This record gives sequence, structure tokens and C-alpha cells, in this order.
Amino acid sequence: MRNTDGKGAGRKSPRDARSGGGKKARAETKSSIRPQMSVGAFYDLVPVPMLFIDNKGRVVGANKAIRELTGYSEAEVERLDFLKLEPGFSPNEVREGLSGSGKGARFTRRTELRHKDGRPIPGEIFFTNVVTAPEPLLHVSFRRAEEGPDEGSVWQSEEKFRLISENVPDLIAVLDVKGRHVYVNPSYSSFISDPQSLLGKEVLDIVHPDDRERVRRALKEGLDTGIEQRIEFRLVAPDGSIRFVEARGKAVLERGGKLRNAVIVSRDITEKRTVEEQYYRNQRIESLGTLAGGISHDLNNVLTPVILGVEALKRLKMDERGMAILNSVGQSLSRGRDIVKQVVTFARGVEGGTMLIQPRYIVKEAVTLMKETFPKSIAIVENIPKSLWLINGDATRINQLVMNLGVNARDAMPDGGILYVSAENVMIDEQFAVLKPGSKPGPYVLLIVQDTGIGMSQEVKERIFEPFFTTKEAGKGTGLGLSIVHSIVKNHGGFIIVDSEPGKSTTFKVYLPAIEVSEMDKAGETDIRLLAGHGELLMVVDDEVSVCQITRQTLEAFGYRVLTATDGTEAVALFAEKRKDISLVVMDIAMPVMDGPRTMRALRKLNPAVKIIASSGIITEDRLNIEEAAAPNAFLPKPYTADKLLQTIHAVIKTL
Repeated sequence: MRNTDGKGAGRKSPRDARSGGGKKARAETKSSIRPQMSVGAFYDLVPVPMLFIDNKGRVVGANKAIRELTGYSEAEVERLDFLKLEPGFSPNEVREGLSGSGKGARFTRRTELRHKDGRPIPGEIFFTNVVTAPEPLLHVSFRRAEEGPDEGSVWQSEEKFRLISENVPDLIAVLDVKGRHVYVNPSYSSFISDPQSLLGKEVLDIVHPDDRERVRRALKEGLDTGIEQRIEFRLVAPDGSIRFVEARGKAVLERGGKLRNAVIVSRDITEKRTVEEQYYRNQRIESLGTLAGGISHDLNNVLTPVILGVEALKRLKMDERGMAILNSVGQSLSRGRDIVKQVVTFARGVEGGTMLIQPRYIVKEAVTLMKETFPKSIAIVENIPKSLWLINGDATRINQLVMNLGVNARDAMPDGGILYVSAENVMIDEQFAVLKPGSKPGPYVLLIVQDTGIGMSQEVKERIFEPFFTTKEAGKGTGLGLSIVHSIVKNHGGFIIVDSEPGKSTTFKVYLPAIEVSEMDKAGETDIRLLAGHGELLMVVDDEVSVCQITRQTLEAFGYRVLTATDGTEAVALFAEKRKDISLVVMDIAMPVMDGPRTMRALRKLNPAVKIIASSGIITEDRLNIEEAAAPNAFLPKPYTADKLLQTIHAVIKTL
């Protein structure tokens, strides 16, 4: 196109102006200039009329506002010589504007633009030097005469927006009236590797399906009313990861009140939500602890007389079949007692006492329970040698460790497979200790639990010991099993090595510090007859009548005389009458009317030298919180066996 007023005679059109004069050159010009625009896609949304011209005075980019103002289409305006828009424009002004004044050099004057139909549009025009590659450009913005004074240059306003939007951590998006992205700021790179790929896509496309309807309603209400909307929802990245965001959205109106766009500013609150969820889970666990405490107290009171009753029956003459039934019942009761203890241990953080233990029996007991309860489609292969070294630890927690690893392996084999459980003695040397941080040279018992299941990715493997992390669907896992395993191993001074790959087996190797022995000490069980009494008078105090009865029967069977009381007041009255004859008192801690601690204080006032054994199925010895003067001589956790009861009584009486 040639200029008809003579000022641009001989000038080539923008289509012909690039080297070679072809379409390829024009495409190169656009690609080299477009990325230099200050805010990318947002440029076309700015309501201020603006464009770019090159050093020949040719339009190389124009926004929607100036196209609407002058009546030209995008294709038409980019073929124009700027003289068609502003006849008073002189090529000298371009040369002056680009003569080395530097980026940001600015000049302005009043003028009249020409509409496509020839109508004049009076106003003020602003020229700003923009240094770009491969050539400098002039940024041109226009303010109509009736719009009033502006508050700083358009370029400065645009630059401020760019600086803010591209340097804040919040996600900033501009949507058109149909809810499609026309601009996203660089912060979206934390959510998606290529933020520009969102341009043209509807915002609902990246919203979690369960949240789309809420977001759709909020977006519609904001566009219809112009009222700012606030909403929390989930974004779903192309890789499937989910981010929680807190978003604020507001409609952008043109001067005449016509809806133009919507701007949404979102803040990533995923970490905040994770912390909140963990807090609420901890609150639920704390409530579980309170509930578990009450339940365990009742269960232990139920289990104690049953355990003692089974042991009393064993002492009677009965056939082999009857003894087998009693042994089976006794094993089940012991297992139930340990389960109650584990619930309290987990829910309330109660730690069991440590002692020198033989892990072989604990592991074999756990394996036996797995064989009885796991699906028949899972074959369990064990290799637990008799010559394992001793470890100093808590037998119940070690049992819990093995069971949790077994359950984890079971869940990794939904279609069946093989579970291998083995143990061995190993010596760790200096070289191994250096390669495995957290380990120390010395003897260890190595426990190995291996499955033939689905395996784990490296990302999952790095997080398996995090509390509440689980790959199972909702309602099928708490994410606590392996974190408990890690806690138990750490508290025992050991460490764990995990080997797993997707589609392959997973192996957990647990190293527990051991006491090396050349030959296992096979100490036989204490002859229960050596613990028998010699007519001593004992008093048993418990609000559970069944506990009192079976405990009395057990003690009387072993040579003791027994008085019973079902609450503290009765115990004090009975002790006041028989205090010279009573050798020892076995007393429950949690009783109505007058609890154990107050009863012990009262008994000690009557006889400071009285021997007292405190018993409880909910309170541990380290939590008795009784002043020294009234403190018991020993503590007997419920439920207890006849052996444990007699051993404790024998030990306390021997101190008389």
C-alpha cells in the first residue's frame, strides 16, 4: 500500500518492508517483536489505545483498544503506515525519538488521529523509546481529549503491572468473558511447566472435577454482579498433582460499564492445608487416646480375671484335649492383652519398659498371627534361627514393628504373592557405618521383611515414613503404619534400609542393636512353687468384683490368706481393723468414691511401713504422680498373670 498524501511516496508496505520483501520476513519481524511487548497477552487487554512503530514509521503491533478506536481490523492496522493514522506525523520524529536518547525517552504532543472513515479523533499522543532486538521501536499511546489528564505515562503503568505480576508469588490470571485464559503470570510455573500452554483454555479445565461446579457458580456471579468473589478450590496439574488455592476474582469493566475481562489472583495454600489436616488428625488421635484409655481400663479389668481363671484351671487335673483348649484360650487372651497395650501405646504415646529380650519368639509370634489372619492367597515363608542375639528393647513395640511391616507387605499384594520374613545376626564394621548415616559399628539383629508386590517409585519411597502419607485410597489407610515402624526402630537405636522399584518386590531391612553372646542363656522358667506364700495375710482392693474373686482364689491356692475390698473407703476401714496382721496390699489405681492414690495416703497414715503394690490397666508406673510418702513399693500392670502377680508379691514381701 502506498501513501496517497505524498509524504510517504515510494514507501513499501509493512508486508514488503523486511529483507526479501516476503511473508517469511514479516513473520520473523512479528516473532521478534511480539515477545518484547511488556506483558505479553495482557497487552491486548489494556483499555488504553496503543501500538508499536518501527524506525520506518510502520505499525508492527497494535492492541485491541486502538483498533476499536480507529475502526481497523488487526490485519488492516498492521499493514498501515502510521501516517494513515496520524497525518501530522513526521519521519523526523521517529529519528529523533530513536536517536540515542535511551530506553524510556519520551515525548508528547496534541494531535488528531484519523478514523478509518476519515473522522478526526482529537487527543494527546505519547511516544516512548523501547530498546528491543533486533531493532528499537517507538511505543505509541493515545488519550482522547475527553478522557481528562492521566496520572503518569501509560508505559510506566504498564511497566509497573509487569513488574508486579511477574515478581509476586501469587498466581495471576486474566480471563475473557467466556472464562478462557488470556494471560497468566510466571508464577504459574510452580504449578505447570509451561504456563503459556494455558492460554485459550477455560479455567475450569484445570479445576478439580469435584470443585468445578462451585467455581463455575462463583465465576458467573462475579461476572454478572461485578462483586469480588473469594473461594478455595483445587487445581489439577497435567502430571496429576493437586494444589489447593485460595482465589479472589473480580470483573473488569470498560468505561461504559460493559464487561471486558475477569482478573483472578490465587494463592497456593497447599502447605497450609496440609498442616491444618495434620493438626486435625492429631486432634482426632488425641481424642482416640482418651477413648482408648477408658476402653483399655474396662478391657483389662475383663481380661485379668479370665487370664487368672485359665491359669487356675490349668492347675487342675484334666485330659490332654482340655489342656490344649486352655492353652489356646490363654494364647488368645495374651494376644488380646498385647493388642490393648498397643492401642494405648500408639494413641497416647505410652512407652513400654525395655528389657533384655530374645527377638526370635516375638517375630515367630507375629508370623503366626499373620498366617492366621492374612488372606490365603499370600504364602508366608519364615526363616528365624534359634541363635539370634538378644536385644534390649520393648517386646510389645517390636511385635508391633513386625506386624506393621507384614500388613504393609500384605497390602502391596492385593492379588496374592509371597511374604518372606527372616532374621539373622550381623556385625557392622566401620566401613558400613560410614556408608550408612545413623548406624554405628557393632552387633545387630537384622530383620528382613520382603514381599512380591507392586513396589514403589523413588518419590513414594522417599516419603513412606512421613506421618499420614499413604498411597491407598480414602478409608483404606491412615498413613501411620510405617511412620510408627520408623519411630520404634529409631527409639531402639536402629535404622532401616528400603529397597524397592515399581513392579518389583519391596524389601525392608531393619537393624536393631544387639548384645552379642557366644551361647544363648536358656534360663528356665521360675518354679512357681518357690513363689508360694506361708500364710501371710494380704488385702486385694479393686472395684471389679471378678478381679477380687479370682485374685483371692489364685493367692489362696498358693498359700496366702486374702481379704478383699471393692473401694477405697472399705479398704481403709478393713485395714484399720487388721493393720497389725496385713502384710501387703494389692490395690487398683482407678476406683470410684475413693481412688487408689488417696487410699494409699490413708493407709500410710495408719501404718507408714505398709507394703503396697499398685495395679492399673490404664495408668503406667511413670504416670502415677503420687508423692513419695504415699508411693507404692511396686507397680503391677493389668492384665497380669498368676506368675507375674506371685513374683511381684514375693519380691515386695522379701524386702520386709
